[in-house]
Amino acid sequence: MSYQYEDDYEDDFDGVDHQDFLNEAEVAGILSEYHRKQMVENISGPIASLIVHSVILTLMFILIAPRSEEETPDLVVEMILEQIVEPPELPEVVPEIPEETPDEDMDVIELSDNPNPEVGEESTLEDISDDSPESEDNMETEEYLDVKPTNSVLTIPMVGGRDKAGREGALKKHGGTKIGQKSVDRGLGWLASVQQENGSWEDRPAHTGMALLVFLAHGETPLSIKYGDTVRDAIKWLHKYANSSDMSRSRAYSHGIATYAIAEAYTMTQIPFLKTDMEKCIQRIIDGQQEGGGFDYHYKKGARWDLSV
Repeated sequence: MSYQYEDDYEDDFDGVDHQDFLNEAEVAGILSEYHRKQMVENISGPIASLIVHSVILTLMFILIAPRSEEETPDLVVEMILEQIVEPPELPEVVPEIPEETPDEDMDVIELSDNPNPEVGEESTLEDISDDSPESEDNMETEEYLDVKPTNSVLTIPMVGGRDKAGREGALKKHGGTKIGQKSVDRGLGWLASVQQENGSWEDRPAHTGMALLVFLAHGETPLSIKYGDTVRDAIKWLHKYANSSDMSRSRAYSHGIATYAIAEAYTMTQIPFLKTDMEKCIQRIIDGQQEGGGFDYHYKKGARWDLSV
């Protein structure tokens, strides 16, 4: 196992033309449609609530409003006394059931001690076993089932708690401070200020992916008021990366971070083209895995593997 790190573990593809899976107009159209659908979902709730409350108020007015005296009919109550005559008791009648006689033309089936005559005397209920059937393959399932639960602090949720209410609850639960949140806000503002016009950070997939992950972790999406443009432009640049020759030749460090960011963006937005981009990037990682399970620089095949990759 080697602990050697390369001096520059980022991709060098400045100036390389990208072969877009979707052109910029199509990507912009998809993001606009995503924005429109989210806006419709956000306003549909208040509109439905207004309609329901209007119907309830109308029904309450109809039911509670007093009726005029002309519409109220006079109620007349009459009491009629009738003598109740009990019916005479009837004798109990027991029907006679005739004895059944077998039809002469009906075949008579004789019962046998053998539950299945076609099989033979050796087939009995004792042959049935409660044991599970054996598998036809030789897979050692114990190796796959030997998974222990973990309480590692590195286990984090994918999306939970990233909205405003979730963040406020987490701050109270884990002792967050206003000073710490101001530091986070200043960091997000600085990252947004140094983003390039093409949506990347220094035209590198690792830098762009890591910066986008920061905004996604803060709950920012293309619909965010303050950082929506920042997130949208970064997604567009990573889409170009996933559909260019740079993706197939980028180094393992850079590609892993870019793939992580694309997957997180798809999880939070469910934009369809991000799913395709994510699957392409993941497939390159799968194809580059060593036989022993590890990974090397550039996902090269061979005996060498690197723990950091």
